Amino acid sequence: MTDSILSNIIERRFDTPIDRESLLTIMSEAALKNQWVKPGYLEALLTRESKYPTGLHTLGVEVAIPHADPEWTITPGMIVSILDQPTEFEPMGGQGEMVQARFVFLLLIPDADTHLKFLQTLAEFIEDEAKLETLGKTKDLTPLLEFFKQNLEAE
Repeated sequence: MTDSILSNIIERRFDTPIDRESLLTIMSEAALKNQWVKPGYLEALLTRESKYPTGLHTLGVEVAIPHADPEWTITPGMIVSILDQPTEFEPMGGQGEMVQARFVFLLLIPDADTHLKFLQTLAEFIEDEAKLETLGKTKDLTPLLEFFKQNLEAE
C-alpha cells in the first residue's frame, strides 16, 4: 500500500493567503475529483479537524496533518499544500497558540495500520529541523518522498 500512496500525490502551491476551511475544501475537492475519497469526505474532514486538531508547532516551519477517518478513503494518496503565507490551524491536543502552517499534508489512507505507520514516518521527518527547513526553503518534495520510500520499505 505504501507504493500506491507515494504514487498518488498531488502538490498544490498557494502564493496568496487562504483560510483553513477554504484550503481543506480545495484539497478535498482534488481528492474527490481523482476518486480517492467518498462523497461527504469534506464534511468528515472538517468535523474531525474541529474535534481533533492537527496543527503542529514544529521547529523552523509549522505544519498540519489533517485527515478524515480511514473509511472515507477509497484510494491511498496524499495531497500536499505548500503555502507562501501561513494558514492557521488549531494545535494538536488543543494546547498553545494557533499553528501557522506553511505545509499541509492531507493524508488519504484507508487502512488504520498503514495510516499509523505513515503518520509516524511523517512525524520523524518533520521533527528533523534541518530536513524541515530545507523543505521550507526549496519547496521541493523529493527529499520527503525519498525519506518515505526508505523508511516505509524498511519495515
